Amino acid sequence: MPNRRTFLLTAGSLATVGATGAVTAQRQSQKPTTDVVGEAFHQGLVRNGSEGATRALEGFRLEPSVEATRDFQVNEDVQADVEAETNDTATEQDVEPEYTYNDPENSDSELVVGVSDAGGDEVWVAVGMTLEGLNRTIRNSWWCDDAIGIGYINGDWAPVGEPSVSATERHSAKFTSDDVAQDALAGTVDIVNHNDFGAAAGDSLPSASASLTAKFRLRDGGEPSTIWGSYTHTFAGSPTSSIQGISGGAGGLSVNLSLGAANAWSIAHPTDPEDKL
Repeated sequence: MPNRRTFLLTAGSLATVGATGAVTAQRQSQKPTTDVVGEAFHQGLVRNGSEGATRALEGFRLEPSVEATRDFQVNEDVQADVEAETNDTATEQDVEPEYTYNDPENSDSELVVGVSDAGGDEVWVAVGMTLEGLNRTIRNSWWCDDAIGIGYINGDWAPVGEPSVSATERHSAKFTSDDVAQDALAGTVDIVNHNDFGAAAGDSLPSASASLTAKFRLRDGGEPSTIWGSYTHTFAGSPTSSIQGISGGAGGLSVNLSLGAANAWSIAHPTDPEDKL
């Protein structure tokens, strides 16, 4: 028969195990933060596109709806300039060519948009953009930031905190509230020139991914209206080119640029969060 000391040690050990289990259970029951969800979504996107992003969100025991699209809106005037300059640089050997991401319809670029239940009257919305394919040109796409984000009806939805924004391949991305309308939530993506002297021509703008994940709350009296994930790729002829303003609403982001810059192409995709509330 165990003595009193053995009994006390055993009881104490069981109490410790019980407390540890309670803490573990409490942590498991806590809702993940937007940063945690956003990082998982981004890594899943990088590993395996929309399928990887879906599995990442499912890892939080969520039931996400994730869709991918390549329905791009291409600026035909800018595309014509790119094609003309591509031909010019083939004969102008003294001009060092720059790069822009290609017409997405001729590459594997795609936009991924997902929505998940975040508890109560809140949802997570995740937007991911994979960038593939290059065009040679005497102008480039790193003098002016790209924009990634969400367009929504402000009377229906209220952003909760700041979104999580990420980029790969040595590019960078950050959340911005500067000159952004109340019907948009946006991040800027800094496309960086990686073409060092002597590097291979195709190394300048490698394949990359960018993402933005945000939490939204349905406003009192609001309707669970459509939310739009969106990405705009810019093209600039001057290092002083910049984004002047971003608005949203139905249809995704609208990006206003300074003189010397233009939208090369844009894409937006709707998601309906009603069944996630």
